[in-house]
Amino acid sequence: MSRRPPTFALLAAGAVLAGGAFLRLAAFDLVPFKIDGVTAILTTRFWFGHGLPQFGQMSGTGVIMPPGFIYVLYPLVRLTSSALAVTLYVAVFNIAALVPIYLLGREAGGRRAGFWAAALAAFHPWLIFYSRTIWPQCVFPFFSAWFLLVVVRCTRVPRSRGIFWAGPLLSLIWQIHYSGYSVLAFFLFWFAVAAVRRRVRWPSALAGFLAGLFLLVPHLFFLFRSGFAPLRQTFGGRIGAAAPFPANFAEIAVSWWNNLFAGGLGWNFQSGQFGMAPLRGTPLGLERGWLEPLGLAATFLVFVLFLAGVALQRSGRTPALPLDRDPVAWLALMAVIPLLVYPLRGIRIPPWSFLAGLPAALAVAGRGLAALGGSIRNRKPWPALPALVGVPIVISGAAIHLAFLAHVGERGGTGGMYGLTYRVQEAAAERLIGEGIALDRIDAGLTDGAGFSIFYLHDYLAGRLPARPPLTARRARLIDRLRFPGWNCIPGEESPLSAPGPVLICVSPE
Repeated sequence: MSRRPPTFALLAAGAVLAGGAFLRLAAFDLVPFKIDGVTAILTTRFWFGHGLPQFGQMSGTGVIMPPGFIYVLYPLVRLTSSALAVTLYVAVFNIAALVPIYLLGREAGGRRAGFWAAALAAFHPWLIFYSRTIWPQCVFPFFSAWFLLVVVRCTRVPRSRGIFWAGPLLSLIWQIHYSGYSVLAFFLFWFAVAAVRRRVRWPSALAGFLAGLFLLVPHLFFLFRSGFAPLRQTFGGRIGAAAPFPANFAEIAVSWWNNLFAGGLGWNFQSGQFGMAPLRGTPLGLERGWLEPLGLAATFLVFVLFLAGVALQRSGRTPALPLDRDPVAWLALMAVIPLLVYPLRGIRIPPWSFLAGLPAALAVAGRGLAALGGSIRNRKPWPALPALVGVPIVISGAAIHLAFLAHVGERGGTGGMYGLTYRVQEAAAERLIGEGIALDRIDAGLTDGAGFSIFYLHDYLAGRLPARPPLTARRARLIDRLRFPGWNCIPGEESPLSAPGPVLICVSPE
């Protein structure tokens, strides 16, 4: 008779999945919608009538990206160009990523480790934040988790046919965003070790490489025609702010540590510069002084659990770090590889560059958390210890994100990288349409990206709202009052139309 999983285990797994989904979907119109999201949708639509996608959108550093993210968005954008639908689509990828992250943890340390790895990922504030953003790197966790699962299973099972899937997954990850080269560096080292030790099933591996090359063919056509300009720009050391090696390594190490869970959340929520701005120096941190110590404490615990996952021996299993038998060594390497390859670039690296390696870090931390309840150096185990450590971490992640949502809901948006929320931009676009102000009469120069997302929403919503006769004699000026406090309409020349959140709309007759 087959043994049924315990009811408590099923309920706990369901609670993790439901909690992770809720935090990613709550207050969905408070998501950020920026120029990157607009160009992702528009670039995908461009390829509808131009054959197979050969390149993607242009990055903020002026480099034309490969078409991997376009491949991901293509099926949905064929049906709708709604920004909220595309954001939901990205969120679904990140909810689904909890499954391979659980499997990664299970490979590293058993079912309990898999549960804790999935729980840390489900309530991880950075992963939640990026799961609500239309950026190429935001789908990395889903694809990198499956890729890592291939690697660890092929580590356990010599000459496995599963090596086939490494080729197409690696090709897609690199094409989603150039920062995926960290995954490529990791795989080349793993494959070299596996080949030397005769653990590779060559027919399956070669078939996988050919499949990956097939996915790369459209972009190769573009690279040949452009003289490989994007690659020369990206890896020539001229893209991004230059930084000396010692200072750059220290900053990357601090950024890596902060990204383990909730450290440095002030950076992307309120600051417009690379590096981790202290949360206590932002409006969110000033309103809720308990956030920064809570986030730092949770991050420290996850870091300790990561170290424990590398060092502690699981009862009845092989010791930690044997390259041939236990996948933890490879997961730990993938987690820290940014510290090995990114400083060599000599440029500053933003936090989202660590997304591809986060599933590995959380799987190792899950193993460490599970080991706390098992045999450690033959001492008597304390089964309740994982829950006493893991549950507060999970609760802190949920509390931090919900506090951020409350702040965004009250303020209508934040400055810095987060920008104005979709809700505010939609309200502004609807108000402009309702007044019959034509697109060419909108001056949105003071909003993020020269108001590019508001222009997109104005165009998108215009065909879905009641038609109004265009009043081309009127000009509207949009002022982001959150980023430009004290700015107002020009007396005698402009009059206020409305103030949807932090955006003030001034109208002048011409």
